[in-house]
Amino acid sequence: MKLYLALSRHTQTVWNAQRRYTGQRDIPLNEIGRQQARELSRKLAHLPLSHVYCSDLIRTHETTRLAVESCGIVPIADPRLREVDVGQMTGLTKTASAEQFSDPLLKTRNPDFDFRSIGGESAQQVLDRHISLLKEIAQRHGSIITSGPHILLVGHGTSMRLLIQYF
Repeated sequence: MKLYLALSRHTQTVWNAQRRYTGQRDIPLNEIGRQQARELSRKLAHLPLSHVYCSDLIRTHETTRLAVESCGIVPIADPRLREVDVGQMTGLTKTASAEQFSDPLLKTRNPDFDFRSIGGESAQQVLDRHISLLKEIAQRHGSIITSGPHILLVGHGTSMRLLIQYF
């Protein structure tokens, strides 16, 4: 049996709107984020989802709950889907972090970024967490390929980009 994987990022929080690095801080959705999650629900309605996994942080759990509640699927929260730990950048705006941490390797869009030097984690550590969960999902539900969703993963922007780059 082949299973298919779909990826989604959580919807908007106040910190996202303020362009702050959230990292693993547990920030809830704002009202726009709740509306976006309901829109995601409409987009997912036609997909044959069988299982849904999400980060255990409130913003992803709330996005997931609102997005799949009409499907009758209970999301499985897993801390391995958390966002990259950005260390000392947590809570800083993108502008403030660029001033305080000017090293190009500390830019999240840089493929070689590494937050370990400021108390965070590396891209490889994030991928290791995600791949560990994907291996369990594959064992539990069959093999996974990346087109035509049956299993939905709801995570975070940077960590989902890393997973997409990995595939």
